[in-house]
Amino acid sequence: MSDDKNQTAAENGTVKKKSSLVTGLIAGVLVAIVFAVGIFIGIKVFGSSSGDKVDHKKDKTEHNKSEDQVEEETETVSRVVKIVVPTKEDLIFSPRGSSTRYVVIALGFEVEDEKAKEVVEKELMLPIQSEVLKKLRSYSLEELQQQGLQDSLPLILKKEIKPFFHEIKLRNVYMSKFLIQ
Repeated sequence: MSDDKNQTAAENGTVKKKSSLVTGLIAGVLVAIVFAVGIFIGIKVFGSSSGDKVDHKKDKTEHNKSEDQVEEETETVSRVVKIVVPTKEDLIFSPRGSSTRYVVIALGFEVEDEKAKEVVEKELMLPIQSEVLKKLRSYSLEELQQQGLQDSLPLILKKEIKPFFHEIKLRNVYMSKFLIQ
């Protein structure tokens, strides 16, 4: 009888060792599968090339912009050398309805080549500054303090001054300074 008990206990020990070995093996395989799937998803989501990211952004923004704007932005992104004509002085103005507060702004206008830069500096800068100041004075102090307007001001100003650039292509307008005092 004692031999039967020893034999049954030995079989139970073997079964327990086998079942824990099988359980460990299954757990290891599941961990390996989860790890592999995680790496795969990580590569698909975060591992795309920078060119792909630009294309996705371009697709999303094309729905909100006209073809002209998308074409100009594509040309601006693809260019390496930028020729920017800065305003020689900061533009200072009072917002609409405010006689004690002032806004200081500095702009730069991106053009296509050195010849265009020279024309803008010598012939077009004063009319451009006049038009920019006229547009900026039409905003109240509260409007100018809104982040949304500050972010879109370069595009708004580009539309306002584009008629001055007859033979010259105005690529972009940059705002390097914007202070409310």
